[in-house]
Amino acid sequence: MNPMNSQLWCIYFSIINLCVVINTTAQVGPSTPKSTKETKNLFLNLTKMKAGNFIFGQHHASYEQQKGKNNVLTSKISSDCFLLVGDHPGLFGFALHKGKTKDYFKKQVQEIYRQGGIIEYSWHVNNPANGKDVKNTADNPVQQIINKKGPAYKNWLDELDAIKIYFAALTDIKGNKIPILFRPFHENTGSWFWWGAEHCTANEFKKLWRFTIDYLREDNTQNSKNIPGVNNMLIAYSPSKPSLNLNETEERYPGDNYVDIMGFDNYAADSESLLSLTINNLEWLAKFSSKHKKIAAITEIGIRKGIQNIAEENWFMDAFLKPLLAEASFKDIAYVMTWKNTNPENYWVPLPNQNNSKSFVDFYKNEHTYFLGDLPNMYQKTELILQHL
Repeated sequence: MNPMNSQLWCIYFSIINLCVVINTTAQVGPSTPKSTKETKNLFLNLTKMKAGNFIFGQHHASYEQQKGKNNVLTSKISSDCFLLVGDHPGLFGFALHKGKTKDYFKKQVQEIYRQGGIIEYSWHVNNPANGKDVKNTADNPVQQIINKKGPAYKNWLDELDAIKIYFAALTDIKGNKIPILFRPFHENTGSWFWWGAEHCTANEFKKLWRFTIDYLREDNTQNSKNIPGVNNMLIAYSPSKPSLNLNETEERYPGDNYVDIMGFDNYAADSESLLSLTINNLEWLAKFSSKHKKIAAITEIGIRKGIQNIAEENWFMDAFLKPLLAEASFKDIAYVMTWKNTNPENYWVPLPNQNNSKSFVDFYKNEHTYFLGDLPNMYQKTELILQHL
């Protein structure tokens, strides 16, 4: 063979091999097709939270506080966290439930996004078969929805249409859609909600999840409904205490095309039990999220009924952060979220001079915890060089 031809063939095969390598190591992105640029960037940046660095979040942080339950909603953001440390959580949780119109928190969501915060929506949706509370498990709502029969089916479509309209209307001043972490059907391995393990089979639950997500994604702008599909959501699967419900957790996993974030919810009555349970859950999560190439998160955690119920004075550091940082399974957690503050007898973030207030300040100052003021622009493509401010 001509030496020149030999060199050309070598170059050709080198290019082919390089293309194969590039293709097989491509970055995994959001599960929703045609996600917005900002949603893709948020997904990518959340995957870069490594080495024990994580974003701190709280549910209803800007809406319910110890001394301000059911605040008048304005675009001005306040939180108990800010009153203690001078900074807000990096992640704010909201709710799609309890009879409020879907746009109830819109102004706050837009302001949080403007300031660079991340928004999560959980969904304590009423039983669509009878309109009663989320903990009402009568009338087989899951079976009605997936079989497309009965009042639950029509009510469910109406509920999903309202969410589609709301998520499409969540835009910034330039008209760009605001990315949302969407957490439907949480704690599905328990049975206190109508979609729980005792109220539907694993196969029925997966059908419910997939039908719901497919419907939200479906673009209806070319028919009478004229509703665009949702392309600004990252979807979180968050079973309750997976290490104690391993079979249910994995059997009910909806599939990689329907999930972006793998997490878990867990509470316990005392510090020792909570830490042990969290470590066991993290060991499972580290393996499962890595196998499925999903973002890992602790989607709800805390002492049952609030941090005021423990005697330890340095809980955030000695019973939570330091022990978890020693665990290899904790190193890739993107965020940790606590439940809401409601009053001085029920809170997860203390105010000044309350139990564990000094510990929370130390937790805030630690190099591994990221609050709103610490975050780079999570919605732009970046190398995400995190600098704790």
